[in-house]
Amino acid sequence: MYKRQVQQTLLFQEILDLGLQHHTAGNLSKAKAIYQELLQADPNHPDALHLLGVIYHQVGENDRAVDLITKAITIKPKYPDTYFNLGLIFQKFGKLDEAITSYKEVIALKPDYAAAHNNVGLVFKVKGRNQDAVRSFREALSIKPDYAEADCNLGSIYQEQGYIEEAVKQMDMGLSCKPEKVGWRIKKALFFPVIPQSEEDIQTRRDTLTQNIAALTNENLVVSDPALDIGITNFYLAYHNLNNRSLMQDIAKLYIKACPELVYEAQHCQSGQRGEKKDVLRIGFLSSFFVTHSIGRLTRGIIEHFSRDLFEVIIFRFPGKKDYISEAIDRAADTVVTLTRNLKKDRQIIGGEELDILFYPDIGMDPYTYFLSFARFAPVQAVSWGHPDTTGIPNIDYFISSALLELPEASSHYSERLIPVSYTHLRAHETRHDLVCRLLLE
Repeated sequence: MYKRQVQQTLLFQEILDLGLQHHTAGNLSKAKAIYQELLQADPNHPDALHLLGVIYHQVGENDRAVDLITKAITIKPKYPDTYFNLGLIFQKFGKLDEAITSYKEVIALKPDYAAAHNNVGLVFKVKGRNQDAVRSFREALSIKPDYAEADCNLGSIYQEQGYIEEAVKQMDMGLSCKPEKVGWRIKKALFFPVIPQSEEDIQTRRDTLTQNIAALTNENLVVSDPALDIGITNFYLAYHNLNNRSLMQDIAKLYIKACPELVYEAQHCQSGQRGEKKDVLRIGFLSSFFVTHSIGRLTRGIIEHFSRDLFEVIIFRFPGKKDYISEAIDRAADTVVTLTRNLKKDRQIIGGEELDILFYPDIGMDPYTYFLSFARFAPVQAVSWGHPDTTGIPNIDYFISSALLELPEASSHYSERLIPVSYTHLRAHETRHDLVCRLLLE
């Protein structure tokens, strides 16, 4: 009896190893079939449950993934990798408290698990707990001094705190370990102090940035995923009280050259694919901030008051926080589409909606939305004042602003065509967007 159990265990391990070979090679369908075969023989095999859950996560079935990995933990509760992968799923889809709990379970089981310290630091950063994030990144580096990703993450925190020299030093340490990370070089070049010392300091740093962007553009760099490898916007340029158009355009050109896939074009937008005029237009709204945030508050009324005789309203949102603003926006929409924060997947999702207009309430605050906006998802794409600066992005056609906010020469500050609407309060803003969006298609 014992011998038969040992033989069965060895057989199961051979089957699991075969599944892992296919899994690591990217053959998810074959690996999935092997894990499922193993679970037919032993429905409570914790490793098969765990790895099958990882596959479900990889293909976007995250509820199923969480169920399987949670079951694996119930059966085998002292395995840190299982908690770590559960934390990854929660982290990616915005369940930050659950992610922290999972990573802390990893650390309790294995205090020297450097990646868990790093990842919980990333979650703390998103929650605005920067001091906790700094401690976590430093702990990861104390365990693994050559942990380049932790160096990069710590550098990003220092930059947000205004410690530019320390941020650059930390990035350089990460690059010394992984010089192939060219996205980090671009990120470092974009570091700006939150509060510059003087107007002279602003100009000196802008001149340096201009030179660095030109030099990086001439290097013919390749960045496969800018949202992941760079993960920063040009946010602080908007507060220099200067015309940012040429600088923002140069930065956009660098990104397009380094990652041509950014300028994806949906099939219905391609030459020869555009159909006849419609009575009802499909308009999409896309932002990371359709929650209790200034963007959510400002955009909610626009969405609620859009004429349904003229428009079908599609909301694109990301997994994560839900509150009364997000629920009100979802109720006001005709369709709500959840994105994945994976550029390739989200391009296909948005492109498949065959929009006539895509409206970004903001571009320039959230790095992921910034890089997503390089694509052409609709014949007309517009942005508004959620972030009060031009994008420099060729595929953003219009910037909808207020005539009360713009200088006489304001159009020269925008790479987009400036639409300075005349209104005095938000209620007029809500109703006149119908007219503006119709005019954009004329």
